[in-house]
Amino acid sequence: MKERTRRLLRSLIFLLLLGAAVIGVQGLFGSNSSWDYEHERNYLLEKPGSLDGVYVGTSNVHAFWQPAYGWKQHGIAVWNYSIDAAPAEAIKYMVIEARKTQPDALYIINLNTFKAESVDPDTTSIHRVVDYMPFSLNRLRLTRRLTEKLDMPPLEKLEFYLPIIRFHTRWDELKDWVYGAADFDYKGSLHYSAYQKNVTDYSKTYRVYEGLEPVSDDVAEIMDDLLDYCDAEKLRVLFVIVPQVVSREDQGRMQTLAQTVRDRGYTCLDLLTDYRELKLDLRMDFYNRKHTNVHGSLKFADWLGTYLMEQEGMTDKRGQPGWESWEAASESYLEDYLGAYHLPFELSLENRTELEGPAMKRVTVKELSATVTWDPSEGADGYEIFRKADDRGWESVTAVEASASSYTEEGLEPKTKYTYTAVPFLETESGRKYGHFSVNGVSGTTGGT
Repeated sequence: MKERTRRLLRSLIFLLLLGAAVIGVQGLFGSNSSWDYEHERNYLLEKPGSLDGVYVGTSNVHAFWQPAYGWKQHGIAVWNYSIDAAPAEAIKYMVIEARKTQPDALYIINLNTFKAESVDPDTTSIHRVVDYMPFSLNRLRLTRRLTEKLDMPPLEKLEFYLPIIRFHTRWDELKDWVYGAADFDYKGSLHYSAYQKNVTDYSKTYRVYEGLEPVSDDVAEIMDDLLDYCDAEKLRVLFVIVPQVVSREDQGRMQTLAQTVRDRGYTCLDLLTDYRELKLDLRMDFYNRKHTNVHGSLKFADWLGTYLMEQEGMTDKRGQPGWESWEAASESYLEDYLGAYHLPFELSLENRTELEGPAMKRVTVKELSATVTWDPSEGADGYEIFRKADDRGWESVTAVEASASSYTEEGLEPKTKYTYTAVPFLETESGRKYGHFSVNGVSGTTGGT
């Protein structure tokens, strides 16, 4: 009898250890997205109760709000708990999960997540949400909710509960992308080449539509369920609509949901309609129709950071003990990662204006000199000339009068690619205010040996 009991105990201990091992490693397996991993798993590394805010939503969030920049400019700690293509049904459960360690934070919810005509999660979107979420009852409930509509046998749905079933062959590639193994920490800020470099002109396709559109029953139910949860938990919540190139129908549905949110007593910031508040340049500030590039993102983050301090009572913690990791992340992100992609004045909206930028024409190189030319824009008091050498950061080299349309620089380095842009400015009592500009500029390579 005693031997049977010992065997039973050993078997039970083995099963418990096996279960713990499976649960422990399965978070490494899932849809291959390094920022989904970091936004969920690295979130847990933040000290409990330390964050000012948690911004919840889809990829719109991590393309618009950069936590490292929010800290750099305002000294606030607002994390992106955002997942690519997260279904609207997942948002409440993501908030529940985030509140396990940050119960008193302000929860910022991206309303663009709810703009779809109906809710129909697919295999990939489900995996992205649940694969890296810590094992819990909340995760099980979310998985069951998201898989209810999938037309697949129950046994096949096990891959959503244990992602290792589907992704068990990925050992060799894990070392190449798992964020936890990286030698940098950007506090969940976006690190993606299209965000750094790509520019798409939406000046002719960005539209603001008026009017409401009906939302489907399932979307209305999801929103009501989320708002009921916020009411019951007495959450501090702020809803935001970010600027995007979307259809009249999508905008109308978001406006209907915004009205619902406001009727329930919550604030909704409609920055799609009020995009001029951000001083966005529709020709230069997006990398695709749903996401800003670094230039648009810095404008959005500065504007929202100011709002959070003035309207939500967040305070500047820069220089205070205990926040050294945020200080380091901020410097690393803006200098090491983004240093070559933004101009120095872009770190504040206070010195920006909507003055139209000049059309850059060309750079003409003669040995170790370069002449940059442009078509002047109206209304400028002058132009500040910025340039970068190869992939180094932008530097200001001179300022010229408003009547100027060219500038020549001598004494350049040999065999170096130089990129120039001319930025229009206004001289005001509070200082120089910069207008729109060509973010890619024009380039030429010097000769010499």
